[in-house]
Amino acid sequence: MSAETDPDTGEQDIKPIVQRFVFHKLVSEQGKKLVQTFPRHEAMSLPDEKVDLLTASILKSFNGEASIAFAGVEVDSWFETKTHKYLEAEVHPADNSVFFDYSLVLLEKLADKMEEVPFSTGGYLTIIDYTIEGCRHLMLVLIKDQKGIGINQSMELEEVVTLGTDKLHFAADIHIERWLSLSESGRERHVAFLKGKNRLDTVVGYFKSLLNIDEAQYHDPSKHTQQIVAAVKSYCETCKSEDDALAARRAIQDWAESQATKNLAITLSGVANLVEPDEPQKFIAYLKEKKLEIPAEFVPVQKFLKALMKYKIVGPKKQYTLSFEQTAIEEGVIFQNSNGNIEIADAPAATLKLIPIK
Repeated sequence: MSAETDPDTGEQDIKPIVQRFVFHKLVSEQGKKLVQTFPRHEAMSLPDEKVDLLTASILKSFNGEASIAFAGVEVDSWFETKTHKYLEAEVHPADNSVFFDYSLVLLEKLADKMEEVPFSTGGYLTIIDYTIEGCRHLMLVLIKDQKGIGINQSMELEEVVTLGTDKLHFAADIHIERWLSLSESGRERHVAFLKGKNRLDTVVGYFKSLLNIDEAQYHDPSKHTQQIVAAVKSYCETCKSEDDALAARRAIQDWAESQATKNLAITLSGVANLVEPDEPQKFIAYLKEKKLEIPAEFVPVQKFLKALMKYKIVGPKKQYTLSFEQTAIEEGVIFQNSNGNIEIADAPAATLKLIPIK
């Protein structure tokens, strides 16, 4: 097995410090209940350049996903109990025994969960204990083999098997400091995991069950709606021309309001396609860059979508242009008087000096 690499992918920008790393193989035939496990004999010895490269590749793929949900681990659950025991163990950095034993417990539990699902899929359960930007994380990933074509030393084409890190079948990233925080606000959204239309619900289901993930714990549609509205406005202000921004904001508002009326969810990928039809990944990358943790999908709250509205008035022969946000109307900064004229409250004094009174 090998991980696909590309010197132009920018993976060098992601620099996790891997503390512990292990993978185990699970084999499952669809339609059959039996799941076979093939554990490694020990955790990987570190440091290891291949481990660093694979971890960076996994994180790059994970961070590039639009279908990320945020949640928490159920309190006093099986996963919390087992993982806290591992995290609290005091061992030498070179001693992987506690980590390895913990990984075997997870492997067998996952196999049990998979046997409950007739259409489960196997792969490599990969567990990574790492730090990035000074924060400790625990990541669980399901990776599958991926066939490709390579060129051998005899300059002949040959089939090669690689690890398909470009499409993770499941991944969950646990922010340890958040999880162990003593405050409720500090614990918020300590698990990020992949879900969505491009991912098998069965895979997401048995991994959520393994990790005792509680999505409802931090689900707040009002907050999420305000977050996505603010993110769209910020992105449009930074990255798009005024006319393109107006068009994108209106398109998102119309779609989101239609979804809200029908009690249907909006998705980050859907928003991204409306903001940047040709390069939707640009918007997703912007959210990651700004560390904006917005769920992959949620039913929006309609009253907060009005804030996407922005008005632009162009006078005859383009003698003037007036642009203003919906909030300017709501806060009474711009209003229509009894004569049908637009008035602006608190206009800048320097501008008023230049306009004659009539």
